[in-house]
Amino acid sequence: MWTKIAKGSNTTIRIPIHSGIAGYVVKTGRPLRVDEAYLDPRFNKEVDLKNNYRTKTILAVPIKDFTHRVIGVCQAINKDSGIFSPDDEAVCQLLANQAGVMLKNSLQFDQTFINHQKLIRLLKIGVDMYEASKLSTLLYKAENGLKEIMLADKANAYLVDPSGQVFYNFDGRGEKITYPIDLGITGLVISKGEIMDIYNPYNHPCFNSRVDLETKLPILCLPILSTKEDKKVIAVLQVLDLKVAGRGGGKQDLIESETIHLFQLQVAACIENFTKRSALKFQKAKTQAMLNFIHRKNTKEVEPDASIKEESSNPDSNN
Repeated sequence: MWTKIAKGSNTTIRIPIHSGIAGYVVKTGRPLRVDEAYLDPRFNKEVDLKNNYRTKTILAVPIKDFTHRVIGVCQAINKDSGIFSPDDEAVCQLLANQAGVMLKNSLQFDQTFINHQKLIRLLKIGVDMYEASKLSTLLYKAENGLKEIMLADKANAYLVDPSGQVFYNFDGRGEKITYPIDLGITGLVISKGEIMDIYNPYNHPCFNSRVDLETKLPILCLPILSTKEDKKVIAVLQVLDLKVAGRGGGKQDLIESETIHLFQLQVAACIENFTKRSALKFQKAKTQAMLNFIHRKNTKEVEPDASIKEESSNPDSNN
Protein backbone atom coordinates (compact mmCIF):
# COMPACT_ATOMS: atom_id res chain seq x y z
CA MET A 1 0.00 0.00 0.00
CA TRP A 2 1.11 3.56 -0.61
CA THR A 3 -0.07 7.10 0.02
CA LYS A 4 1.21 10.59 -0.72
CA ILE A 5 -1.12 12.30 1.74
CA ALA A 6 0.21 12.35 5.28
CA LYS A 7 0.42 15.21 7.75
CA GLY A 8 3.96 16.52 8.09
CA SER A 9 5.29 14.50 5.14
CA ASN A 10 5.61 15.22 1.42
CA THR A 11 7.10 11.85 0.58
CA THR A 12 5.38 8.68 -0.57
CA ILE A 13 4.71 6.25 2.28
CA ARG A 14 4.81 2.54 1.42
CA ILE A 15 3.85 -0.29 3.76
CA PRO A 16 3.24 -4.03 3.30
CA ILE A 17 -0.36 -4.77 2.30
CA HIS A 18 -1.36 -6.45 5.56
CA SER A 19 0.64 -4.19 7.88
CA GLY A 20 -0.95 -1.96 10.51
CA ILE A 21 -4.55 -0.81 10.92
CA ALA A 22 -4.95 -0.04 7.22
CA GLY A 23 -3.65 -3.50 6.35
CA TYR A 24 -6.16 -5.07 8.73
CA VAL A 25 -9.00 -3.19 7.02
CA VAL A 26 -7.75 -4.33 3.58
CA LYS A 27 -7.57 -7.93 4.81
CA THR A 28 -11.00 -8.02 6.47
CA GLY A 29 -12.86 -5.53 4.27
CA ARG A 30 -14.47 -4.06 7.40
CA PRO A 31 -14.18 -0.59 9.03
CA LEU A 32 -12.24 -0.20 12.25
CA ARG A 33 -12.14 2.41 15.04
CA VAL A 34 -9.14 2.56 17.37
CA ASP A 35 -9.31 4.64 20.55
CA GLU A 36 -5.63 4.35 21.51
CA ALA A 37 -3.30 3.38 18.69
CA TYR A 38 -0.27 2.41 20.76
CA LEU A 39 -2.33 -0.02 22.84
CA ASP A 40 -3.57 -1.86 19.73
CA PRO A 41 -1.18 -4.67 18.64
CA ARG A 42 -2.32 -4.23 15.01
CA PHE A 43 -0.93 -0.68 14.88
CA ASN A 44 2.32 -0.21 12.91
CA LYS A 45 4.55 2.29 14.71
CA GLU A 46 7.14 2.47 11.90
CA VAL A 47 5.31 5.18 9.95
CA ASP A 48 5.09 7.39 13.07
CA LEU A 49 8.80 6.93 13.73
CA LYS A 50 9.79 7.76 10.16
CA ASN A 51 7.63 10.90 10.06
CA ASN A 52 8.17 12.11 13.64
CA TYR A 53 4.45 11.87 14.39
CA ARG A 54 2.27 10.56 17.24
CA THR A 55 -0.93 8.74 16.30
CA LYS A 56 -3.60 8.51 18.99
CA THR A 57 -7.04 7.77 17.51
CA ILE A 58 -7.76 6.10 14.16
CA LEU A 59 -10.80 5.60 11.94
CA ALA A 60 -10.25 3.41 8.89
CA VAL A 61 -12.83 2.23 6.35
CA PRO A 62 -12.30 0.19 3.17
CA ILE A 63 -12.61 1.71 -0.30
CA LYS A 64 -14.21 -0.84 -2.63
CA ASP A 65 -14.89 -0.99 -6.37
CA PHE A 66 -18.17 -2.14 -7.94
CA THR A 67 -17.13 -5.80 -7.50
CA HIS A 68 -16.65 -5.17 -3.74
CA ARG A 69 -12.89 -5.69 -4.08
CA VAL A 70 -10.88 -3.52 -1.67
CA ILE A 71 -8.78 -1.06 -3.69
CA GLY A 72 -7.81 1.30 -0.89
CA VAL A 73 -8.43 2.56 2.62
CA CYS A 74 -9.86 5.87 3.80
CA GLN A 75 -8.20 6.66 7.13
CA ALA A 76 -8.71 9.51 9.56
CA ILE A 77 -6.18 10.08 12.35
CA ASN A 78 -6.35 12.00 15.65
CA LYS A 79 -9.83 13.44 16.05
CA ASP A 80 -9.72 17.00 17.40
CA SER A 81 -11.62 16.03 20.54
CA GLY A 82 -12.42 12.63 21.99
CA ILE A 83 -12.58 9.43 19.98
CA PHE A 84 -14.18 8.53 16.65
CA SER A 85 -17.89 7.67 16.93
CA PRO A 86 -20.22 5.43 14.89
CA ASP A 87 -21.54 8.62 13.23
CA ASP A 88 -17.98 9.50 12.18
CA GLU A 89 -17.65 6.02 10.76
CA ALA A 90 -20.88 6.35 8.75
CA VAL A 91 -19.76 9.68 7.24
CA CYS A 92 -16.32 8.29 6.42
CA GLN A 93 -17.86 5.20 4.81
CA LEU A 94 -20.06 7.43 2.64
CA LEU A 95 -16.97 9.31 1.47
CA ALA A 96 -15.17 6.01 0.83
CA ASN A 97 -18.06 4.75 -1.32
CA GLN A 98 -17.89 7.86 -3.48
CA ALA A 99 -14.12 7.67 -3.60
CA GLY A 100 -14.33 4.04 -4.75
CA VAL A 101 -16.15 4.99 -7.96
CA MET A 102 -13.85 7.92 -8.76
CA LEU A 103 -10.69 6.05 -7.79
CA LYS A 104 -11.56 3.04 -9.95
CA ASN A 105 -12.18 5.26 -13.00
CA SER A 106 -8.98 7.16 -12.32
CA LEU A 107 -6.96 3.96 -11.89
CA GLN A 108 -8.28 2.57 -15.19
CA PHE A 109 -7.36 5.76 -17.05
CA ASP A 110 -3.97 5.97 -15.36
CA GLN A 111 -3.27 2.30 -16.10
CA THR A 112 -4.01 2.75 -19.80
CA PHE A 113 -1.63 5.70 -19.95
CA ILE A 114 1.01 3.88 -17.90
CA ASN A 115 0.85 0.78 -20.11
CA HIS A 116 1.31 2.94 -23.21
CA GLN A 117 4.31 4.65 -21.64
CA LYS A 118 5.73 1.28 -20.61
CA LEU A 119 5.73 0.02 -24.19
CA ILE A 120 7.50 3.18 -25.37
CA ARG A 121 10.09 2.84 -22.61
CA LEU A 122 10.47 -0.84 -23.42
CA LEU A 123 11.61 -0.02 -26.96
CA LYS A 124 14.08 2.62 -25.72
CA ILE A 125 15.43 0.28 -23.04
CA GLY A 126 15.99 -2.47 -25.62
CA VAL A 127 18.02 -0.15 -27.87
CA ASP A 128 19.97 1.13 -24.88
CA MET A 129 20.87 -2.40 -23.74
CA TYR A 130 21.86 -3.48 -27.25
CA GLU A 131 24.32 -0.59 -27.53
CA ALA A 132 26.11 -1.47 -24.27
CA SER A 133 29.86 -1.82 -24.81
CA LYS A 134 30.46 -3.82 -21.61
CA LEU A 135 28.63 -6.72 -20.03
CA SER A 136 28.54 -4.89 -16.71
CA THR A 137 26.91 -1.91 -18.45
CA LEU A 138 24.33 -4.16 -20.11
CA LEU A 139 23.43 -5.70 -16.76
CA TYR A 140 23.16 -2.26 -15.15
CA LYS A 141 20.87 -1.04 -17.95
CA ALA A 142 18.69 -4.15 -17.65
CA GLU A 143 18.34 -3.55 -13.92
CA ASN A 144 17.40 0.10 -14.37
CA GLY A 145 15.09 -0.76 -17.26
CA LEU A 146 13.14 -3.18 -15.09
CA LYS A 147 12.80 -0.53 -12.38
CA GLU A 148 11.36 1.86 -14.97
CA ILE A 149 8.86 -0.69 -16.27
CA MET A 150 7.71 -1.75 -12.81
CA LEU A 151 7.81 1.81 -11.39
CA ALA A 152 10.01 0.56 -8.56
CA ASP A 153 13.12 1.90 -6.86
CA LYS A 154 14.89 -1.40 -6.18
CA ALA A 155 16.08 -4.18 -8.49
CA ASN A 156 18.87 -6.75 -8.78
CA ALA A 157 20.32 -8.38 -11.89
CA TYR A 158 22.62 -11.40 -12.19
CA LEU A 159 24.18 -13.40 -15.03
CA VAL A 160 24.55 -17.18 -14.95
CA ASP A 161 28.05 -18.38 -15.77
CA PRO A 162 28.21 -20.79 -18.75
CA SER A 163 29.77 -23.39 -16.42
CA GLY A 164 26.47 -23.60 -14.54
CA GLN A 165 28.33 -23.54 -11.22
CA VAL A 166 27.98 -19.88 -10.28
CA PHE A 167 26.06 -16.72 -11.08
CA TYR A 168 27.53 -13.24 -10.86
CA ASN A 169 27.14 -9.47 -11.08
CA PHE A 170 29.56 -6.54 -10.99
CA ASP A 171 30.57 -4.02 -8.34
CA GLY A 172 30.85 -0.27 -8.92
CA ARG A 173 34.32 -0.67 -10.44
CA GLY A 174 33.15 -3.30 -12.92
CA GLU A 175 34.77 -6.18 -11.02
CA LYS A 176 32.95 -9.51 -11.23
CA ILE A 177 31.45 -10.93 -8.02
CA THR A 178 30.46 -14.61 -8.11
CA TYR A 179 28.00 -16.58 -5.98
CA PRO A 180 27.16 -20.30 -5.66
CA ILE A 181 24.52 -21.34 -8.18
CA ASP A 182 22.02 -22.39 -5.48
CA LEU A 183 22.34 -19.31 -3.25
CA GLY A 184 19.17 -17.51 -2.15
CA ILE A 185 15.87 -17.00 -3.90
CA THR A 186 17.94 -16.08 -6.96
CA GLY A 187 19.40 -19.59 -7.02
CA LEU A 188 15.92 -21.07 -6.65
CA VAL A 189 14.71 -19.11 -9.70
CA ILE A 190 17.71 -20.38 -11.68
CA SER A 191 16.90 -24.00 -10.80
CA LYS A 192 13.17 -23.65 -11.54
CA GLY A 193 13.37 -21.37 -14.56
CA GLU A 194 9.98 -19.85 -13.69
CA ILE A 195 8.71 -16.40 -12.71
CA MET A 196 8.20 -16.22 -8.96
CA ASP A 197 6.18 -13.74 -6.90
CA ILE A 198 7.57 -13.62 -3.34
CA TYR A 199 5.18 -11.92 -0.94
CA ASN A 200 7.76 -11.26 1.79
CA PRO A 201 11.38 -12.21 0.97
CA TYR A 202 12.41 -12.19 4.64
CA ASN A 203 9.95 -15.00 5.36
CA HIS A 204 11.08 -17.18 2.46
CA PRO A 205 13.24 -20.16 3.50
CA CYS A 206 15.70 -19.54 0.63
CA PHE A 207 16.21 -15.82 1.31
CA ASN A 208 19.84 -14.70 1.43
CA SER A 209 20.75 -11.06 1.98
CA ARG A 210 23.90 -11.40 -0.16
CA VAL A 211 21.92 -11.77 -3.38
CA ASP A 212 18.22 -11.09 -2.70
CA LEU A 213 16.44 -7.76 -2.31
CA GLU A 214 16.23 -6.84 1.36
CA THR A 215 12.61 -5.78 1.82
CA LYS A 216 9.36 -6.80 3.47
CA LEU A 217 7.51 -5.74 0.33
CA PRO A 218 6.62 -8.23 -2.43
CA ILE A 219 9.22 -8.89 -5.12
CA LEU A 220 8.97 -10.29 -8.64
CA CYS A 221 11.74 -12.68 -9.74
CA LEU A 222 12.30 -13.07 -13.48
CA PRO A 223 14.40 -15.80 -15.09
CA ILE A 224 15.93 -14.78 -18.43
CA LEU A 225 15.85 -17.82 -20.70
CA SER A 226 18.13 -18.47 -23.65
CA THR A 227 16.51 -18.03 -27.06
CA LYS A 228 18.12 -21.32 -28.09
CA GLU A 229 16.31 -24.64 -27.97
CA ASP A 230 17.76 -25.60 -24.58
CA LYS A 231 16.00 -22.60 -22.91
CA LYS A 232 18.62 -22.45 -20.18
CA VAL A 233 18.46 -19.68 -17.58
CA ILE A 234 21.16 -17.18 -18.54
CA ALA A 235 20.23 -14.38 -16.11
CA VAL A 236 17.90 -13.53 -13.22
CA LEU A 237 16.33 -10.21 -12.25
CA GLN A 238 14.51 -9.22 -9.05
CA VAL A 239 12.38 -6.12 -8.61
CA LEU A 240 9.98 -4.67 -6.05
CA ASP A 241 6.42 -5.60 -7.05
CA LEU A 242 4.46 -2.72 -5.60
CA LYS A 243 1.26 -3.61 -7.46
CA VAL A 244 0.92 -7.16 -6.13
CA ALA A 245 -1.93 -6.14 -3.81
CA GLY A 246 -3.96 -4.77 -6.64
CA ARG A 247 -3.53 -7.86 -8.78
CA GLY A 248 -5.49 -10.31 -6.70
CA GLY A 249 -2.65 -12.16 -5.03
CA GLY A 250 0.10 -11.56 -7.52
CA LYS A 251 -1.65 -12.30 -10.83
CA GLN A 252 -0.66 -9.89 -13.56
CA ASP A 253 -3.11 -8.39 -16.02
CA LEU A 254 -2.64 -9.27 -19.70
CA ILE A 255 -0.82 -6.10 -20.74
CA GLU A 256 1.50 -6.17 -17.74
CA SER A 257 2.25 -9.86 -18.30
CA GLU A 258 3.03 -9.27 -21.98
CA THR A 259 5.24 -6.27 -21.15
CA ILE A 260 7.27 -8.35 -18.70
CA HIS A 261 7.52 -11.21 -21.21
CA LEU A 262 8.75 -8.84 -23.93
CA PHE A 263 11.30 -7.39 -21.53
CA GLN A 264 12.57 -10.91 -20.73
CA LEU A 265 12.98 -11.61 -24.44
CA GLN A 266 14.78 -8.29 -24.93
CA VAL A 267 17.27 -8.97 -22.16
CA ALA A 268 17.93 -12.51 -23.45
CA ALA A 269 18.51 -11.27 -27.01
CA CYS A 270 20.84 -8.48 -25.85
CA ILE A 271 22.91 -10.81 -23.67
CA GLU A 272 23.27 -13.38 -26.45
CA ASN A 273 24.04 -10.72 -29.06
CA PHE A 274 26.68 -9.24 -26.77
CA THR A 275 28.21 -12.70 -26.31
CA LYS A 276 28.28 -13.24 -30.09
CA ARG A 277 29.82 -9.82 -30.71
CA SER A 278 32.46 -10.48 -28.05
CA ALA A 279 33.25 -13.87 -29.61
CA LEU A 280 33.58 -12.30 -33.06
CA LYS A 281 35.84 -9.54 -31.69
CA PHE A 282 37.99 -12.16 -29.96
CA GLN A 283 38.19 -14.28 -33.12
CA LYS A 284 39.01 -11.22 -35.20
CA ALA A 285 41.75 -10.18 -32.76
CA LYS A 286 43.11 -13.74 -32.70
CA THR A 287 43.17 -13.90 -36.51
CA GLN A 288 44.88 -10.51 -36.71
CA ALA A 289 47.48 -11.59 -34.17
CA MET A 290 48.17 -14.72 -36.21
CA LEU A 291 48.54 -12.69 -39.42
CA ASN A 292 50.91 -10.29 -37.66
CA PHE A 293 52.96 -13.24 -36.41
CA ILE A 294 53.19 -14.77 -39.89
CA HIS A 295 54.13 -11.41 -41.37
CA ARG A 296 56.92 -10.89 -38.83
CA LYS A 297 58.17 -14.42 -39.39
CA ASN A 298 58.27 -14.00 -43.17
CA THR A 299 60.01 -10.66 -42.80
CA LYS A 300 62.77 -12.25 -40.70
CA GLU A 301 63.26 -15.03 -43.22
CA VAL A 302 63.59 -12.60 -46.14
CA GLU A 303 66.05 -10.25 -44.43
CA PRO A 304 69.16 -12.58 -44.60
CA ASP A 305 68.68 -13.25 -48.32
CA ALA A 306 68.43 -9.56 -48.99
CA SER A 307 71.67 -8.89 -47.15
CA ILE A 308 73.49 -11.61 -49.05
CA LYS A 309 72.25 -10.21 -52.32
CA GLU A 310 73.36 -6.75 -51.27
CA GLU A 311 76.77 -8.08 -50.23
CA SER A 312 77.36 -9.95 -53.50
CA SER A 313 76.50 -6.85 -55.50
CA ASN A 314 79.06 -4.78 -53.62
CA PRO A 315 82.22 -4.42 -55.76
CA ASP A 316 84.42 -4.22 -52.67
CA SER A 317 83.21 -7.55 -51.36
CA ASN A 318 85.73 -9.55 -53.43
CA ASN A 319 88.71 -7.61 -52.19
